[in-house]
Amino acid sequence: MTVPGPHRRVIATALPIALVACSLVGCGKASGTSGRPRLRAFVSPTGGYVSTCPSAFPVVAYSDGHIYPATSPTLPPASARPVKCFRSVELAASHGFDVNVPDGTLEIAGIYLVPTGAAERRECKSAATLLGFAIPCPSLLPAEPMSPPLQPPTCSTIGTCTFPAPHGLGLFIIDYDGFAVPTGYVGTAPGAGHFVMVAAAASDRNTGEIRDLFCTTAPRFRSTVVDGRRAQAVTCPQEGDADTSGHLLLYWTAHGTLAAVSLHGFSETNFQVARAVASRVRWITPGR
Repeated sequence: MTVPGPHRRVIATALPIALVACSLVGCGKASGTSGRPRLRAFVSPTGGYVSTCPSAFPVVAYSDGHIYPATSPTLPPASARPVKCFRSVELAASHGFDVNVPDGTLEIAGIYLVPTGAAERRECKSAATLLGFAIPCPSLLPAEPMSPPLQPPTCSTIGTCTFPAPHGLGLFIIDYDGFAVPTGYVGTAPGAGHFVMVAAAASDRNTGEIRDLFCTTAPRFRSTVVDGRRAQAVTCPQEGDADTSGHLLLYWTAHGTLAAVSLHGFSETNFQVARAVASRVRWITPGR
């Protein structure tokens, strides 16, 4: 079973050498960090600043009092100037610089889960009406890599939410390939993550397609509780063509629906992300 991948937005800024100029703040050495790393900041022809720090000091702090690591769901405003380089987010925080994220954002091991909004709830309501079963509508989803949060993540921006499965089965599915991950994260490959959220009528759980997608016979990873209900994390087999193949998948049953959240790779981080998303769903019933 194949579900169309999410639509991605890619922002690229070209910096022709003839148009690059040092900013007033950037050509000297930055203070306040061990080794006095040298920060270079350039004015982009399209507006704003582009900065580079030594590889040992990859975290850039800006004049607005924030840092914007690679996994941050926001970009620095055009008016913010880079002022210092730090070895880590923790060291930057100890100097008073924090990550600028939308209210309600949850961070787990460098992965940012950002709030969804009214558009996502409308899509979930439409899916519930179309499919005829309760939908676990996510209130948090992984952040897109380095993009301004002009709109909270929805089915339209990160993937599809309804899919007609074989033999008349209906699925609610969010297939999200390429969300922002920290250095050292390994999903489908080093630095690449794959997230899937799926739901089906609980009465269909014994069909072959549902068993394969939800990995209900796979080895157990850990049991937990989601919204007062027992939930099971399993390690889906690498073999097969299901969207959850090779995923750590957390599934549970509620409101007559079998629901699951999964991420590629069998890690503690993926378990914590899956549990965080699952624990914060809003249930949307048909006709609600």
